[in-house]
Formats: sequence, structure tokens, C-alpha cells
Amino acid sequence: MKEMSWCFSKYIYVSCEIEAFKVGRYWEMGDKYKITIRQGSKYSETPYEYTKENVMDAIYDTYRKLYEMNYVKEE
Repeated sequence: MKEMSWCFSKYIYVSCEIEAFKVGRYWEMGDKYKITIRQGSKYSETPYEYTKENVMDAIYDTYRKLYEMNYVKEE
């Protein structure tokens, strides 16, 4: 959790979005997720490659990797 707290203090947020398909007038949910990373006006995302079973692990791993990449620079 220290990785997430550090990212929040730097205004870095990681979340997920579910894939959606327009069918007629309605939207249907897919079964894949993508990870989005936002820091101020900077925004990046991955392709839809995660499933319901591994998306939460991917989010935590992303927070951990961001922490490791940037916190080491500060020291």
C-alpha cells in the first residue's frame, strides 16, 4: 500500500476500463479490461488484454512499478 500512497501523493492514478461494444442503440460489456494511468493532463492506456481474474493484480503491479521507477530517481 505504500506504493499506492506514494502515487496518490504525486497525483498519479491507475484504474481500469472495461471493453464495450455498441449493438444497435445499446452498449454491451465485453470480457476484457485495459489499464489507464493518469497524472494531471498526461494520460496513457494499455490495450484490452486483462481479464476479470487478473485486472486487480495488474493495477497493483502498475502502482508498484511506477513507485519503483520514480522513487529511485528521488533518492
